[in-house]
Formats: sequence, structure tokens, C-alpha cells
Amino acid sequence: MNSIYKVSSSFTLIMSKPNFFSQILGMLTRGTQIEVSSFSGNWACFSYNATTAYVRKNSLKFINNTPTIKNGSVTIKYLDSETNSDVYASQTIDNLSLGTYSYESQDISGYKLTTNSPQSITLTESSPNATITFYYTKILCSITIRYVDENTKNDISNSQVINNLSLGTYTYSYIEVSGYKLDDTETKTITFTENYTDITISFKYKEILGSIVINYIDNSSSTALLEPETISNLKLGNYTYSSKSISGYSILDPPTQTITITAETPNVEITFKYNKLYGSITLQYVDNDSNTKLIDDEKYTNLEFGSYTYSAKSFSNYKLIGSQTQTITINDTNLNATIVFSYSKVLGSITIKYLEKDTLVELSSETVLNNIELGSYSFDALSIDGYSITGSSSQTVDLSKDNLNVTIVFEYEKIEIQIPSDLNLNEVPYISTYYIKPIVKPGEEVFIDYYITDYYYKEYMEKYNLKEDNWDDDTWTEEVWNNEIFTVTVRIEGQKDKVYPNLKAGDHQVSLGSFSTEGEQKFSILCTDKYGRNSHELFNFFLVQGDVEVKEYVMTDEDLVTYNIKNTDNYEAKKIIDLSSLTTKNSTTVKAALVEAATNIIPQSKTYVCVIADTDGDGNPNNWWGENQVVYASDYDKDKVLEESTNTRKGLQQLLDDKKAAGYNKLTLLLGTYRIDHQKQIYIPTNFTLNMNGATLKQNQFTGASSLMIEINNTINSHVINGIIEGDYFSHDYANSTNNSEWVNGVSIGGESKYSSFENLSIKNITGYGSTNGLSNSRDGSLSYTYIYPKGIGNNFKIGDIDRNTGLDLESTTRTTSDYIDISGYYDVGYISISVYLGYQGNPCGTWNLICHFYDENKKSLKSIDSYQYRRISVPLNAKYMRITILNESYPTNLSIQYFRIPTHCSFKNVKYENCRCVGMAPAAMKDMLVENCEFTNCGQSGAKCALDAEDGWDSMQDVTFKSLKFNANPNNYFLTCAGHNFIIDGQQNGKAYIWERTRSLIIKNCKNIDLTLQGGGKDNIVRHGVYRVFNNNFNSATTVNNLSKYNTSSTYISGLVSHSTLSILSSESIYTDCIVSVSSKNLGYLSSIAMTNCIFTPISTFSDRYSLQFNGGHLNNYSFNNCKFNGKCQLSNNNGFYSATFSNCSFNDVFIIPSVLSNSDDLILFENCNINYTESNFIYYSPAAYTKGTYSQIKFDSCTITNSNSKSTVFIYAYAKPNGYCYFNNCTIILPSTITIFDGYPTNISYIENYTINFENSSLLSDIKLISDNYKSNSNIKINII
Repeated sequence: MNSIYKVSSSFTLIMSKPNFFSQILGMLTRGTQIEVSSFSGNWACFSYNATTAYVRKNSLKFINNTPTIKNGSVTIKYLDSETNSDVYASQTIDNLSLGTYSYESQDISGYKLTTNSPQSITLTESSPNATITFYYTKILCSITIRYVDENTKNDISNSQVINNLSLGTYTYSYIEVSGYKLDDTETKTITFTENYTDITISFKYKEILGSIVINYIDNSSSTALLEPETISNLKLGNYTYSSKSISGYSILDPPTQTITITAETPNVEITFKYNKLYGSITLQYVDNDSNTKLIDDEKYTNLEFGSYTYSAKSFSNYKLIGSQTQTITINDTNLNATIVFSYSKVLGSITIKYLEKDTLVELSSETVLNNIELGSYSFDALSIDGYSITGSSSQTVDLSKDNLNVTIVFEYEKIEIQIPSDLNLNEVPYISTYYIKPIVKPGEEVFIDYYITDYYYKEYMEKYNLKEDNWDDDTWTEEVWNNEIFTVTVRIEGQKDKVYPNLKAGDHQVSLGSFSTEGEQKFSILCTDKYGRNSHELFNFFLVQGDVEVKEYVMTDEDLVTYNIKNTDNYEAKKIIDLSSLTTKNSTTVKAALVEAATNIIPQSKTYVCVIADTDGDGNPNNWWGENQVVYASDYDKDKVLEESTNTRKGLQQLLDDKKAAGYNKLTLLLGTYRIDHQKQIYIPTNFTLNMNGATLKQNQFTGASSLMIEINNTINSHVINGIIEGDYFSHDYANSTNNSEWVNGVSIGGESKYSSFENLSIKNITGYGSTNGLSNSRDGSLSYTYIYPKGIGNNFKIGDIDRNTGLDLESTTRTTSDYIDISGYYDVGYISISVYLGYQGNPCGTWNLICHFYDENKKSLKSIDSYQYRRISVPLNAKYMRITILNESYPTNLSIQYFRIPTHCSFKNVKYENCRCVGMAPAAMKDMLVENCEFTNCGQSGAKCALDAEDGWDSMQDVTFKSLKFNANPNNYFLTCAGHNFIIDGQQNGKAYIWERTRSLIIKNCKNIDLTLQGGGKDNIVRHGVYRVFNNNFNSATTVNNLSKYNTSSTYISGLVSHSTLSILSSESIYTDCIVSVSSKNLGYLSSIAMTNCIFTPISTFSDRYSLQFNGGHLNNYSFNNCKFNGKCQLSNNNGFYSATFSNCSFNDVFIIPSVLSNSDDLILFENCNINYTESNFIYYSPAAYTKGTYSQIKFDSCTITNSNSKSTVFIYAYAKPNGYCYFNNCTIILPSTITIFDGYPTNISYIENYTINFENSSLLSDIKLISDNYKSNSNIKINII
């Protein structure tokens, strides 16, 4: 029995013998079945085309055994593949032995084979009869007939395409084409064969062309104006032509003509006719100012084309503007021309100046009157405060043709101010500057914005008097605080002083002009009051610098090799563990859970995993930095990674230094993560920018308390931009590090760096401080904190003053002055300062203001400069010695002289601080610093616990602008300052701001959604604290203590001195003026004392309840309300004692009064000149309890209108608690319903009322009103009198 197998491999060869060296008979493909008769080794034997053949056994798969059938048949069919019909007669071959056979297809005329040939079939016992089918498709032909231009070969008519033609011969004829004639045989014959089934034939044509002649003639003479134009080789059709412009002629209608070229008339003509043109000229004589004509127009007509010249006429009292003659050309575009001669009246100008006689200083801006007609004019002098006119107060001048521009000068003499005999010379004015642009271009105008005020800041404080002494040098009136006058002096190096008198207190701007010389430009500014008292002189500078050519070096892959830098750090992985299900979440439980989780973590080779706690369950790390675990892979080599990190840091430093030395001023890093060690910082060269280009600088984890990643140190114009600074927060070894690892910092600006910045950075995951700035030794150690070693002044002050004109001693009982101090070397430095050296610094003098008197080597007086502790003071030429006068009787022993190297005119811009553990930004010593558009998130978890902490610079932090800072979720303090001078917080968004009282003369403005807390303020702190200016803010809440805030809004309360603001909750111990209370809750606050003037209470639209002012135990004058308006329903409530209050000129829409009966004998609740409405059942309701026996309760209504608005009141005065005292109505209008009872109460403990009187004096009641209830009539101690 034979067996059936099928081919299991892709294909197998059919061999004539059982080996590969025999003849190849054919090939079988996968799936072909054969009937195997026997095996010879690894070969299978079968019948192939009636011949014994062999294939490899391992290429076959057994199917089954079949019984032996010896003969079979094969039928071969030839079918159309589309119709499945025969295209050739089928063949059947019988009596074939079982085996494999192969057959070829037939060639059939008109058809093409579409299947393979030959085809093989195997006859087996199970399938002895088989069919082979060959499929064919009919051969179809197509012809394309084209009609083409014989010259261009382009189609001139659509081609015809005839498809589905059979093989054979065909004949086709040409067609008629418009505009063409046949240039070819009229018919063409073609034959389709099997090899030529797609044929294209073309009939060629020649185009019929014509011509047009265009004529241009004079209509009157019929002569040709232009040569005729002939346009040839035109196709049949319509053509339109326009006439030409011919100078001196105009076309007769029509200006365009259309003509048709046909096969019958291919050559045609067009004629355009013209008339000759003439022009005109009009002369006009016009007053240029009024645009009126001086005489009638002159007109000249029928002028041929050409140029004409005319001269202007003369008119008295007028002068010609422009040329005496004018030439104009008449042509086609200017046919009717006009010449205008313009004249102006002879006018002059008068300039009026107001100058100080001796100095010629401009006291008021000059008046310039331009374009004045000739004649005589008189002017009066201005009245200038503090000055009197010298000479005539009126001057007359004549303007004539010979004297057109005249200047009048009014000269003034300073009126000697009557200086009070007890003038406090030490209460000097105050001056400060706002942000100063650090770098300006040559030729750019420089503006300085500044603020001036008197010692007590009257301009800002207004009615809130801070004056402590009784000296009569200053009165405190509205006229005074609105008209404080100062003179400001601006000194620019290399120029004359600029003096600006008669300036009111407040904000000002001065132009320093522009500067052409590049380099540092110095200037100073100070102000002087009407008594001649000077503020401190502010010395500053800026850089004049043109465009700097950027010479950028872009880091390459070769640099990584050359400098041994690695930028593919992938050592650290983070695993956040969800511990939100912990019942108790403290250090012990969280750490234990992380330790357990760490045992199940296997880091990848040569990496480590930071195991981090998420106790909220939101997928973000919480601040469990001390409990986090680090799991290292068994093959993680800390020493090797430290070596790599060190090499990377050193390589980056060398790359920076090399490129700086090569003349580059900018380096752009390759993208990547650069892990650096903690042993030293990377220093940025001077006049150089490091563009991180999105790269990350990553701190390698270590054990220790301090490190720094990048520093700008004692450089000029250095910058780090566009990158990520990442610390070792998650992997730092906190357990074995000292000092809470507080000083493991990100970036810093140190030493006397100028005009430098960190910009567009993300500073994140920092163990200590994200950024710092302040005192720092230079990179090479050659520059220390100060230019010259500090010199202590010691116990060197004695009572007395110095004549600033002579430098000699003066007697004084209010000032102390030092002896001579050698200041050798400081002129070379340029500046000096006087202060406590370091530590917490502070003010040991009782005043910030000093006068520094400078002397030469012979102790000859050079100059006296009004100064300020800790601020820079310019040192005059040849100064060798200095004496210091303190504007107070003070004998400090800890002052010293020095000049610190402090970062100046530097900035942090667009920096995002995220997850900086101790502090996000920790600024220290700085001057003229800008912190702008920085954002703080989750900073301040430990240590100082602040997102921004301006602390360690103390009084060396000066003139700093914090602009548009944004605070997100930070766990403790947000913005905190401990000290400093002239901080400007502008536009802070969100978060808290906490300001300690040593922060002097701060400005907070334009902030949104912040909670503010101020310390200090008021009379007792004016020296230490200055005056804060807080305005135009939108608070969540604000505690301003004794500081005045203006023009703010708050969603809750603002406490302190509050003016022109909107709030929703009142704060105790506060004074409110011109405020709006936007009422949105029932309780407006518990008040132990409060004063309100010109305030309005207005419930919001969704609030309709009765709101309550909770009086909390204040006596005597603790509560004052003047000219206030209480809209809506209000309640004057007894919380822990409504004993006393004054309401003057107030109005109440609907009030309920609940006084306490436990007042002191001198307490009084007074309403005077008030308009009062009420709707409750009672007007007055005595409290607190029915069993309370009153001590005193004294209420008085004077000249008030009291109205029950809804006629529902039943009892006017209700004694729930039992009062003793009086309720007095004097000169009041009282409108009550007739059904009301004046006095009633709770029907128990009636006898507790032992002495109570209600008086209505000149305050009439309805005659039928019941005065006292039946329950209380029996108590004779209750008296109601109508007087």
C-alpha cells in the first residue's frame, strides 16, 4: 500500500536519483501531495511524469495510507477567466499510471494565459482522476486619434479614444477644426496584433492667421500722429485695442475698439482719432495760518503744453513762505495747474523764566508763548512758595520785525524761613529710589524714579500723626501734609548739579540725560526741606554699554571627551510609596513603612532608588525627607560616581575658563544631565553667559552640611540661563550630616558682582537653600568681604556738632561727633560706609542719619556729606581723615568704617523654586537687586522654613524690588523679611508675607490674594521701622498693626490704620477711614476697640441676614464711629461687653441695639446727629441675661431721627437684663407706631432695677403711646420723663 505525503517545507527539489548529484526533474512547493511508494534512506520514492523520482524525506509530512489503485485520468481545460467558458476544447487523458504528471498550456489566438504553465498533478489511489485548468483573458485593443497643430504639436481638438477593439485592421478619417485646415492625408489605417494593442494616430493641421493695422490720426487735419502699427500672425477671433496717450492730444470716443478676424476676412484695420489739448494756470495768494486768500485768483487759459514761471506779489504785514518764484509745467497730467504762494503773518515768541537771583536756578518751568502777533504784551510774575520777586512783579515787552523773539526773566530771592527757635535739626527728610535700570545704551535717556517726604512721612500718613515731640517746627494739618515742599539736588559725575526746587512730597522722576561715553556712570540724589535740613545723600551708579557682540561657543560631543565630562546621568530612580492608609503618620511610622518597602526594591545594576513617602495618596511626595530611604544596587560604586561627578564639575569649570580665555562670552551646553560633586562650586567667568540650553546640573548625594553648585562671584555682567539646577534632596545623607544640612545650596551671587543674573531656571529638590546672595570671598581668595579691613571707631563720640562750612566744632546738646578717623585708601575705593560690622547689625545710634565730614592730610575741611548708616558714601578727592556726626545724642562703641563688597544691580528672573527644603530663596547682603517673575512651590520645610527669607543680610539689604512673585503651596512661611531698607514688594500673587519691624520703609503694592502680617509701626518705632506704604493690594487678610494701608481690598479683614479700602470683616484695635465694609457674613468681628470714619457697610447681593458688630468689653473711648453708613440690617451686639461707644453723624438702615447692663459709671453709648431706622420688635434690648442685675448702663441719643420702619415693633426698650442708669433722648425726632410700649422686660427679677430713667427731652412721642408695661409699673425705680 502506498502512502500519501504533502510537502511541509517551502519547496523541495525533484531528483532523478536519491541524491543531490543526480538530475533535477522539477520542484514541488509547500502543500503539494504525492503518493510515496517506498523510501531509500532519507529519500522518498514516487512517480513523476510516469518516471521514478525522489524528494528528501524530511521535507514531507505523512497524511494517510491509501489502497492501491493502479490507473487514473487527467482532464485539461482552457477557460475564459471572466466568463468561465471554454476558449479551447478540453482534453482527457485516460489509463495513466498513478503518479505525478505535468502539462503545458495551449497558445490560443486572441487570448493571453493568466495562470502558471506547466501545472503538475499527482494521481493517487485516493484521487486517481484529476483536472488541470488553464485560464485566459481576451486580448482587447484601443486607438487614440489626435488632431494637432503641425508647428506647436499641441492638440487643437479633443482626442478620440476607442476601446475594446479586437485584433484586426481599422481605417479612420480626419475632422474639421475651426481656424485650421488639414495638412495631412484624409484617412489613416492601422492593424492591431498581439504585440500592438494600443495605437495612437495624429492628423496634422495648419492654423489660419490674420493681421490688424492700427492708425492714429489728427481729427481736424487727418494727418497721422503716430506711425501705423501692424500686428501679424493673429488667430481668428475678436480683438480689442485701446487708444494710446499722445502728449497734447485727447482721444475721441470710443477710446477702445473691437474687431473680428475671420477666415474670410483675415486682414483688417482700426483707426483712432484725436483732438489737440490746451491748458490753464491759476495763481493763488494764501494766508497759510487761516487758509484765506489775500486777493482774488489770477487765471491764464488756452496755454499750450510747456513750462511757465511766475513771481510772488508782496503784501504788507506778511512774509512769503518759500521761494519768490515758482515754475510749473502744463502737460497731460497737469492740464489745469494751480500755483499757490503762501504767506504768514510776521509772528514772534515770548519766553518767561523764573530764576533764583543768585544761583539762576530755575524755580518753575519756563513759559514759552509761540506764534504771537506783533505788538505790546504785559506779564505778571508767578507766586512761588518760599520765594519773593525782586524788582517789578510785572513786565511789558514789544514784539516787532526787528525784535521777534523776546525773553522775560523774573528773578526771585529765597524768603528766609522763620526757623523756630527749637527746631529739631535731627528730624531730616527722607529720600529713596525705586528700581534703577542697571545697564543703558549710549544715547539712551536715563530716568530715576524716587520718593521724598519729611521725617514723619506726613504726605503718606495724612491725619495719622506720628510726631513724638512737642517742638513747634512742624504742625500736622491737611494743608501741611499736602504741601510739604522740598528741593532735590542731583549730582552727576562730571556735570554741574541739577537743582529742582518746590517739589511736593511723594513720587517723582528726574532725567539724568543721556551719556555717550561707555562705562560706569556715578550720580547722587538728596532732598532738602524748607528749613534747610538735608536727607541722606543716595550715591549710586549704572553701566553705559553699547550692544555687545555675542561670541557664542556651542559645546560638542568632542568636548565631553576632551574635558572628561559626563552628561548622561541615570543613576537615580524614584519610587513613591502610597502610605495614605497609615492610621498614625509620624516620623516613626512613616520611616518604618519606608524601610519595609525598601526591602522589596531591587535597583537596576549600578543605580540607586530613592524610596519616598506619599502620605496623602495623591501620587506626589510629601515632606518626609528625613524618613526617605535610599536603596543602592549591589554593584553601585559610590567612589566611582563621586570621581565621575568631580571630573564633570572640574571639566565644566575648565571648559568655561578656556572658552572665556579664547575670547568667547557665551557657552551653550549640550542637552543632558551633568552630575557634579559637592566639594566645590562652578564659577561663572566675568562678562560671560552660561546657556544651559535645557540641561540639568545634578548634585551628587553626599554627607555634609554645606555645598554650593554654581556661583557668580565678584564678576561683572555674568549670567546663567535656561536650565535646571537639581539638588540631592531625596538621596542626601541627613542622618550623618550636621547642622540639619541647612547650607546645601543651589546657586549664589556673591561678593561685589554687578549687572549679573540667574534667569529662566528651575531650581528644585535642593537640600538647603535654592538660591542665595551676599558677602563672599573671591574664587582665588584675593578679595575678601571688604575692600579695606574694617576699622572700629570705638568709644570716640562726644557731645557736639561740626560747622559743615568750616569743619570746625560747634556746640550742640542734641548731636554727638567723633574725633578724626584715618581713612587712608578709601578715596581709591571711591566709597566708604559706617555701620556695625557683621552679626545681626542694627542701629546703635537712635538714628540712621549721620554727617560725614572729610578732611585732607592737614585736617583742612574738604566737604560734609549727609549720610546714612550702612549706605555707601562717596569719598572726596584727597580725603585723609573723617569725622562723624550722629544726628542724635548717642555714644555708640560698636561702629566701624568699611566698604563691603556686596552684589549690586543683579537679578533673579523667571526662576522656579520647587521643593527647596530649608528656603527657596535666601537673599542676604544686596543693593539694587531685582527679583522678578519667580515662583515658589513646596519650599521651606525645615530650618528657616521659608519660601523666601530675606534675613541674613540684615541692614546690608537695600533697595530691593520683588516684582510679580508667585507662591503656590508652601508648608510654612512664604515671604519673610527680618530687616533691610527700602524693599518694594510689587505684584506678589498668593501666599503670605510676614514683615518684621526691622525691615525699614517698605512698600507693598499691587499684590493679589496674599495674607499680610506687618510688625511694628507707629510713633514708637519710626526710627527702627520707618513708615510702610501699603496700597493697591488685594488681600485675603492683612494685619498691619500700627501701619497705615490705603486703597486695598480684602476678602476678610485688614487691621491697623486702614484708609480708602474695602473689606468684609473688622479687626479690633484698628482705625478705619473712608472704607467700605462689604458684608457677607453675620459676624463682622469681636471688637475690643475700633474707630471708623466715613465708612460704609454694604451687604453683598446674596446676603440678607442681620450682621453683627460684636463689642467685646471696651470702655470709655474704645469705640468711635463718625459719619458712617450702616446699610442693610445690622446689630450692635454685646459679646463680652457693649459698654461704651460713640456714633456721630451715622445712618442706620435697620439697627438692633443690644447693650450690656454691666458698664462702668463713666461709660456712655452715644448717638449724635444720627438717622436711625429699625424693624425688630425692640429698638434696645438689654443684655446679657434675665438674671443679670445691672451696674450702670448709660445711653444717649442727641439730635437723632429714630424711625420704626415697619410698624411691627411692640416694645421700644426691652429689659431682658435689668439696667440701672439711663437712656436719654435729646432733641430727637422719634417716629413710632401708636401701639408700641416704651419700656417692658422679662418678667423676672424686676426688683433688680433700682435706679433707671428714660428721658425724652425735646423729643416728642405720640400722646397715646404706652410708656411702661403693666409688669413693670409696680417698680417705682423706673422713671420715664417727657420734658
